[in-house]
Amino acid sequence: MAGPEEMTTVTADFKPRTGKRGRLKALSAEVERLREEEEAWRRAREEFMERIAGLEDEKLRLLAEMDNVRKRAQRRLEEDRWALTAEVSRPLLDVADNLERAISAGAEGGVQAATLDGIRMVHTQLMDVLGRYGVEPIQAVGLPFDFNVHEAIAHAPSSSARDNEVAIEVARGYLLKGKLLRPSKVIVARAGRESES
Repeated sequence: MAGPEEMTTVTADFKPRTGKRGRLKALSAEVERLREEEEAWRRAREEFMERIAGLEDEKLRLLAEMDNVRKRAQRRLEEDRWALTAEVSRPLLDVADNLERAISAGAEGGVQAATLDGIRMVHTQLMDVLGRYGVEPIQAVGLPFDFNVHEAIAHAPSSSARDNEVAIEVARGYLLKGKLLRPSKVIVARAGRESES
């Protein structure tokens, strides 16, 4: 006969025998629970992936907006620099005009060569400084009249120039970094017509 200790062990390990139906029912319930759990995980994963996609879209929109803000700020900075350079350059262009007039008048006579050379050097130096900041002269004489960069102050009959060609540049025009700073004041040729003012 078994001792009390052995009986306890047998009793503790003893599992009542259930039929095949009971085990199948338990397994079916477990499979169903696992399917529901899998479905819950699938839905959670889909929601998570949708949130990730939404955050990715939002991130891309924010990056695009930051890029647009940076570009607007850069464009504004360039416009402000252009305006400031233009404000400083315009009065200096008047100085350059006066130096050119002095050179023309001195070349006609009455001015010593050394003085005329000094004026030329100052004019060249001024134009070099302006050039470093993007100021460049507009070519006018012999070219077709362009209302974007030329200002016609008169028309003159001409047998040597074509119709609507710049015959005489009265005041030189300038561009600043490709934009008009000051238009050239010009007299435009008219083939076979009387002078107009």
